[in-house]
Formats: sequence, structure tokens, C-alpha cells
Amino acid sequence: ITHDKIICSTKLKGIHSPENKNLNFLLSENPDEKPYYIANTDFLTKCKFGHPIFEEKSAIIQQKIIINSDFYHEIEEIYSSMEMQSEPDQLFFNKVQTILNDYFSKNMLILSVESTEDYHKRVMQEIVGSKLFFEKALNKQIEVICWPHGDFNSYSINVARETGYKMIHYVKDKDELVQKKDYLFERIGVKSFLNSPFFTRLNFSFDYYEYLKAFPYMQIKQFYRKIK
Repeated sequence: ITHDKIICSTKLKGIHSPENKNLNFLLSENPDEKPYYIANTDFLTKCKFGHPIFEEKSAIIQQKIIINSDFYHEIEEIYSSMEMQSEPDQLFFNKVQTILNDYFSKNMLILSVESTEDYHKRVMQEIVGSKLFFEKALNKQIEVICWPHGDFNSYSINVARETGYKMIHYVKDKDELVQKKDYLFERIGVKSFLNSPFFTRLNFSFDYYEYLKAFPYMQIKQFYRKIK
């Protein structure tokens, strides 16, 4: 349902700044606006610059970690007081890391960790809820699941099977969790190419027709792989 990524550790990965392209934390904190954020020019203002960004994983395989908001506010105020208008430098990052270590040593950084029971309930809602929604909207059985960010674990696999999914798409090497009948396929991503909508569409079209083994796209790709 949410396709979220959530904090999975206290490892600091970056600082929210005008140059930051990682919006996972903003999307998770503003779920109602998630479907429309691309068209919302004010979306980045939902969070102050200077907001620390922690390591994230797919929400479906991870119990939620709640970070003390005081830590966020303290770093945001320091960032604001320095009147930084661009990507924080290493000195600023080191200062943030020192404050983080202090919070951690005083056992003040993590406010709570989602219980296993609550995690299981949330995953059930993600998997079962999305299936029921699409079955009602499309008036047909939904029997195939594709994992958010390509991530899954043994619990989510079992929930999917018990829910009625008959085929599991996955894009990562996790053979120990799946059966031979489960289907592995190559996901085609859409990435910005030279910041040009035209070249981005062209690049996606090439990948799409190459995936379908259409001539001459597949032959060009094979030649490229040989000379690469």
C-alpha cells in the first residue's frame, strides 16, 4: 500500500539540503501527499533543511525505529544558524555525528522500536489490504505480487502465500526464501538521463523494446555488452 522506506539503523547517511534528492523520509512522513508530490512545488518545504537522514530499508522487511525529535530540531537549528545554502561540508557532517554519538551514549537517540506484533500487523495490512483494494477496483483476482524496492523476507513471503498470491516477482538474489516456481524477472527502471525528458523517454523505450527482444534493440544491446 505505502511502498515506503523507513529508518533501519542509527547510521547517518546525509543531511536534507537544497541539493538532496532523497525524499523517502519526507514521503513517509506525509503519506496523504505521496501520490501528488511531484506536482507540488512546495513539497520540499515540508521539512526544514538540516534535517538528518538515517539509513533506510523497505518498510515491509523492517521494524520501525522512532528517532528523538529533539535531535532533529537541534541539527536543523545549527544548520539554519550557519546560513548554509548548499550541501553541508564534511566539517558540518562531523559535528552532527558528534552530537548523534552524544545522544546515543545517553540512550536518548531512539525513542522506540516497533514491536514484532505491530510489525506483523502492518505487513499484513500492506499485503492483504493492497490485494483487496485492487480486486475490488478491477473486479478480478490478484494472484501476483511484486515487492516494494525488490525487498522481502520469509515472513512477508508466508503472508503473501497465505493471502492467495500464486506468483512472487523478485529482483534480488534471495533464492533461499523462494521456490523454483516463483518467477524472477528483470525490472526496467526509469532514471533521469541528462536531465532531459526527451532522452529519458528514449532511454526507457530502448530498454523496454530490448527486454521484449525486439529487433534491432536486442542486437544493439548484445553488441554493446561485448565491447563494454
